[in-house]
Amino acid sequence: MYFNQEWERLHGIETDYVKLYYYDFQPGYSDTYHSYSYHRICTILDGIKDVRVDDGEEFTYDQNEYVLLSPHSEVYMTMPVDTKALVLELSDDLIDDVSQKVSVELEKDISLKNYDYFHSDMSRLLANSLTSINDLLHVNEDEKEQHFFIDLAVQQLTYGLLKDKNSREFIYKDINHPMKRALEIIKEGYDQGITISEIAFNLHMSVPHFSNQFKKTFNITPKQYLNNYKMERSKEMLRKQTVSEVAFDLGYSNVSNYIDQFKKKYKITPKQYQLEHMRRLYT
Repeated sequence: MYFNQEWERLHGIETDYVKLYYYDFQPGYSDTYHSYSYHRICTILDGIKDVRVDDGEEFTYDQNEYVLLSPHSEVYMTMPVDTKALVLELSDDLIDDVSQKVSVELEKDISLKNYDYFHSDMSRLLANSLTSINDLLHVNEDEKEQHFFIDLAVQQLTYGLLKDKNSREFIYKDINHPMKRALEIIKEGYDQGITISEIAFNLHMSVPHFSNQFKKTFNITPKQYLNNYKMERSKEMLRKQTVSEVAFDLGYSNVSNYIDQFKKKYKITPKQYQLEHMRRLYT
């Protein structure tokens, strides 16, 4: 149904900074939702949701609130009434760029790290940005221009999220959990040929024990997660680099191996993805 990566791949709108997913739920609809590899902002355009994130307590939110999910969150949800929702998956590049600017402005380190989820009222800046994004989704403009203005609005939304004092006071749980540290190690070393054995060594764990704990926590093996993360990052890299350069920077032993992995996951080759991205930019 809705909540799987294949459905999102086919139905989402992707720009340089964000992937957007629009959902229209009927009363009584219930399902499990995953945030996968990126931070996601879940908003409601109309209606309400009853949700529970991971092992937390159940809560209800409406169009005056939002939920920020950390990567690999699991959300259980039910729709008591007709509900329309818009989900924004933020790219790591966007978060890094805006975090640096806000950090300089506030003279302190601001980042989206070591939190589980954040549920809060919608600030005026976030609400205005969200309205702009939703309006742009329903305007029959040139696709290149539409994506450009969506990215501007998403930058504003992310700025408002990180600048707001309340939204920086995230719900921290098990900050030092070794599996969360494993995700950080992967993100720090995915382009340096990091191996599962090295990650386990850094966590002072055997490879079998680490692999079992990782899969128990995230419902995916560390090898699968590492490969998926490299594939997601490679899509961003392909917008500026050649296929060979991306394969080399990601630590693949040969270009063919990278191409095979990319095609297996996305059903197209890296070159075809590049051409499709260029077509969207210049048509």
